[in-house]
Amino acid sequence: AEQVSGGGYDVVWKNSANGHYSVWSTDSSGNFVTTLAAAPEVLGSDPTLKALEPTLQQDLNGDGTIGVPIASPVTIEALGSTSVVVSGGNYYLTNISTGVGPTLKYQGNVVDTANYTTWSVIAAEQVSSGGYDVVWKNSANGHYSVWSTDSTGNFLTTLAAAPEVLGSDPSLKALEPTLQQDLNGDGTVGAAPTSGDGFAFDFTQSGASLTAPSEPPDFIPAPADPWTASDQWTSPADSHGTAAIDILADFLQARHDFDFQLT
Repeated sequence: AEQVSGGGYDVVWKNSANGHYSVWSTDSSGNFVTTLAAAPEVLGSDPTLKALEPTLQQDLNGDGTIGVPIASPVTIEALGSTSVVVSGGNYYLTNISTGVGPTLKYQGNVVDTANYTTWSVIAAEQVSSGGYDVVWKNSANGHYSVWSTDSTGNFLTTLAAAPEVLGSDPSLKALEPTLQQDLNGDGTVGAAPTSGDGFAFDFTQSGASLTAPSEPPDFIPAPADPWTASDQWTSPADSHGTAAIDILADFLQARHDFDFQLT
């Protein structure tokens, strides 16, 4: 127990049967007023119990630390101009050049990673308005959510087609160039080219690049040899011409003989 600034006391109970804790708040006469922590009975690992340890000036749950342990900062991603850093259970949207940036907030309150269970931030980038686009991913079902925040990191609205979308959603893919990364892991930053399209954007380079068509072009036969072609056309003409002359000669000879007989 410890007397607090209001004159009352914070009193910690522990259940020896299950190891659970309960924290009372009393008035100055020691009379119970309410329970503290997240619930009337909490586990030793509960963050709200750990948060009360500095007030009680002792390691209540025996984890070797008074208060919530401060983990070393972890950089989630550092593409573009903004990096996402987790420190002390909070997300920092840090300018890579200056090392300064706001914490991510919802309704003015700093986002606590412990309150978002299977959701975690995987990417963020400052946009032209001064605010940030922040991408969340749910590790349980693979869904995504994209926040738009103001310049202080406070949530304004969700982007994409809905507050929660699949990785294949075109509206999520359309945001990838802004975030400068392949969010859904399909191997393409932005919308993939349509089938048969021989042009694709490569956002990892300085510009666009051409890719090979998905199918080879139709076979185009070589042009005919002019000499061979000439032979093919002139030879039949010569043979037909000779035959015609022979027939005409026979006809004239027969006519001549016929006329001769008449005279």
